[in-house]
Amino acid sequence: MNPADSNISALLLAIGLPALFASRAFVPAFLSALLLRYGQHFPMLSGIDFLKATGGEPSWFTHNLTICALGTLAAIEIAAMKSPEAEELLQTIDKHLKAVVAALSSLGVLSAGDRVFVEGTIQQAGIGDTLIVLLVGGATWFLAALRGGIVDILVEADEDDDLGLRSLLSWGEDVWAGLGVILLLLYPMAMLLVICVITGVLHLLERYFAWREEKVKVSCDSCGEANYPCAMACHSCRTPLPEPRAV
Repeated sequence: MNPADSNISALLLAIGLPALFASRAFVPAFLSALLLRYGQHFPMLSGIDFLKATGGEPSWFTHNLTICALGTLAAIEIAAMKSPEAEELLQTIDKHLKAVVAALSSLGVLSAGDRVFVEGTIQQAGIGDTLIVLLVGGATWFLAALRGGIVDILVEADEDDDLGLRSLLSWGEDVWAGLGVILLLLYPMAMLLVICVITGVLHLLERYFAWREEKVKVSCDSCGEANYPCAMACHSCRTPLPEPRAV
């Protein structure tokens, strides 16, 4: 395979990773490493030259120990996201963890795709690769924060998940984080287009909910500060609000 083609394939996969890591931290990392190492043995993926080029001598990212560690963490992550208490705990470090794991995974993808790339440490990455890694980490942080805002809205609307929306979202994200890696390898340009559309929709949803939240607020007669209609007093000047709504 032409090294330039391998680098382009690795670049497209790395660019698409943030949308997957915004949902899960370790699931896409595990599947990326697994497919880079053994993907050429799967019937659906056996014809992809990029996987043939990366399935030989393993890099640090496609080493068996790395794959086993990521697989264990991915299983723990899936189980934890099915528990509301564990999910709320992870929310405190969610976007930071995902950004770091996404950056390291993109570095692993690039190192596996470029055989001239010196394997082993971040310090040996070239300037171009380092810039891509930083962009992937930053994009993942942004998308994870965007996703967290949507989840917070669902939590406020249905804290005990009586409607099952959070459970449905959790299972959907598991499928997205797993299947998305395969689709990125099979149809990279189509998947990047889908990712851009989904990102735009999520951004519009967040802005809509923020607009709707601001619209229902009532102004304080004393200082003019906007307050939630159920507030007993203004959060700025503490003046009692005349007609607070029942929650």
